[in-house]
Amino acid sequence: ETQEEEARQNFEKHRQKAIEKIHEQVRKDCEKDVDEFSPEIWKSLINCESPEEFYEKLSERERAGVDRWKEKRSALLQDRVRKEIEAEMECDDSLARVSTPFIRLRVKTSKPNRPLGDTDNTGYLNACEDAILTIHRVSEEQLSFLTEGSVVRFQNLAVRSTKFE
Repeated sequence: ETQEEEARQNFEKHRQKAIEKIHEQVRKDCEKDVDEFSPEIWKSLINCESPEEFYEKLSERERAGVDRWKEKRSALLQDRVRKEIEAEMECDDSLARVSTPFIRLRVKTSKPNRPLGDTDNTGYLNACEDAILTIHRVSEEQLSFLTEGSVVRFQNLAVRSTKFE
């Protein structure tokens, strides 16, 4: 579980850096595209040396138009940037996290308890009554019979004496 958490965190850091990089590139392109359809007064405001002074010299009606465009422009930019980032992320396979699905089950033995150190007829110690079973790439069929309280016989399991390495 710790390894999975570390892998997830590393992936998220990598993904966030990639998104920020994409965002910078896409934002500039989208600003150019959106500004092509902007009102002339906005273009004049952006291209002047002192936008604040230019804005102050505008009439109330022109200021209202600039303010409306500023709000509309902001919404258009956010929408366009979001769509462009999503499209870039779909194309970039390194931004898709691939993980192996698994389930963990607490299982119990069906043999009766034996004293600690006693062996069964196979020569193995029977000191533990329960264990954690991890199944990777579990199928729907396996999930259907692995329900609480069901009795299942497993063969050819790999057993580890330590918990989660």
